[in-house]
Amino acid sequence: MLGGRLFEPLRSRDYRRLWIGQLISVMGDKVDQIALGILVYEATGSGLQMGIVLAISMLPAALFGMFAGAYVDRFDKRRTMLVADLVRAVLVLSVPLVAEYSIAAVYAVALAVATVSLFFEPAKLSLIPKLVDEDELMAANSLDSATVSAAELVGLAFAAGLVAGLGYRLAFVFDAVTFLASALFILAIRHREDLEGAGSEQVNGLFADVAEGLRYISRHDTLRDLLVVYSLAMAAVAAGVACRRCGGSSRS
Repeated sequence: MLGGRLFEPLRSRDYRRLWIGQLISVMGDKVDQIALGILVYEATGSGLQMGIVLAISMLPAALFGMFAGAYVDRFDKRRTMLVADLVRAVLVLSVPLVAEYSIAAVYAVALAVATVSLFFEPAKLSLIPKLVDEDELMAANSLDSATVSAAELVGLAFAAGLVAGLGYRLAFVFDAVTFLASALFILAIRHREDLEGAGSEQVNGLFADVAEGLRYISRHDTLRDLLVVYSLAMAAVAAGVACRRCGGSSRS
């Protein structure tokens, strides 16, 4: 039984830094989602527009999920997470600025943030086995999953209070700070990967992996059907979010 061993992986300094970094990063994700929705609603007065910007964050998983997984397999996980946090910090800081010119630009930034975030999670999951002993891996993965779930729930409530108290503009600044703080913890991880092959070889291998994955899916009816169902489900969820926001706006 896992029981009291759940927190044993935290004895590893590198895992502890990764755990704190991703905890902060998840909180930042929630602040970004709430602040984006409120910004768009205040700028347009449209529940539909608010729903659209929230739905956009669901699209990258369906569009780029396979590419992100192949990328993480071939490139440095720690560096991928570090770059993801730094890029997201810059992107969220730009949101209030681009909002003054175009809501379409806000959509583009929201899509970019969600796309970059897509690389963070698989990189983290791939890095965990390298930071803990084999007999602690199950506890490490369980602790990570429990932490993310709890941080998402607490983060939504915290984000709503933060945006209500500070306003969405300062909330984006706070959001950027959380990503920078996460990057600092990840930067402090001492583990280094020994990757084989030159940069050009890794890039070529990346696209070869994606192409092979698509060919493999196309040859297996079950996988192909699952991919279609997943893509349709993501589209339906996105449309549902928009419709609920639209309906709520029309009744108000």
